[in-house]
Formats: sequence, structure tokens, C-alpha cells
Amino acid sequence: MTPRISVAVITYNWPAALELVLQALAAQSELPHEVIVTDDGSQPATRGLLERMARDYPVRLVHLWQPDDGARMSRARNRAIAAAQGDYVILLDGDMVVERHFIADHRAFARSGCFVQGS
Repeated sequence: MTPRISVAVITYNWPAALELVLQALAAQSELPHEVIVTDDGSQPATRGLLERMARDYPVRLVHLWQPDDGARMSRARNRAIAAAQGDYVILLDGDMVVERHFIADHRAFARSGCFVQGS
């Protein structure tokens, strides 16, 4: 079975960077199953960007927002993992613009029972 890949992108008040991240994910040589944007309390501009992009986005695009109550990035990431429909979850920061084969490379190197972290 080919695992479904979910990408969780954490963001906070930087919609210009988030837009570049989402464009790069939409242009992958192999698309993920879904992209979950987990939002640590951004202003309405981020929601507006996501609503606009979701209209034509090539995969399921989810926006999880939590109130800005201090830096709660771990909680935001955990919420994204809990909401993911995929079998394999990739965590990205909201300013990490990935190269075209990022998802395909993850699929090629994925191993059951393993956790991979890199920079």
C-alpha cells in the first residue's frame, strides 16, 4: 500500500511566506494527499489567503486556527497531526519553500516505524 502523505505547515502572521510555501507544495512532481495549515493565531489576512487559494488548490487544503495566546507552536503542530488523514505526516514551518521533488523524495525514503528530522 502506498501511504497517503499529509503536510502540516505551521504559520503565524506571515501570509506572503505562506503563499510561497503553498505554491511550492501545489507544484510538486508528486502531490501530497492534503496540506494542513496550522495557524498559531494569525490575523485575518492569513485566513483570506487560504480561502482564496483553496478554491483552486490541487489537494485538500485545511486551515486550523487557534487563538494567539503566546507561542503555542507545539499545540498547533499536535492539532495538525491529529487532524491529518494521511499515513505519513511531514511537518514544515511557514517559511520553508520546498523543492519540486520534496514529497516524492519523502515517499522514496519513508520506512515504517521510523521518524526522520532534518534541516
